Amino acid sequence: MNIELTVGRQATAAETVANSAVILHGYLRDLDDSLEVAVPGFRGSAAAGFGAAMGAWFAAALKVVPALDQYAQALATVDREHGHNEHRQESSYARLSQRLGGGQP
Repeated sequence: MNIELTVGRQATAAETVANSAVILHGYLRDLDDSLEVAVPGFRGSAAAGFGAAMGAWFAAALKVVPALDQYAQALATVDREHGHNEHRQESSYARLSQRLGGGQP
């Protein structure tokens, strides 16, 4: 198996994930607003059960947004660190090659 990281790709993925988190948060807010409008007409024991279930669902769903933000930050960090490491390796290789009498400075 060959695993290769390309500098810049994780940063692009991080941006996509961060944008998706913002969109998801908007959808959750819109759903919450829609449910708030519908709740006054919904009564009885089924309404209470539905309200409790939706409350638990929203509590869990809202944890996804910060998790996506953390994932986006981790992707950006991997990209940044990989770029630094690649630059250090290229510099080390150039110095070693020069000391051994080959390659270009």
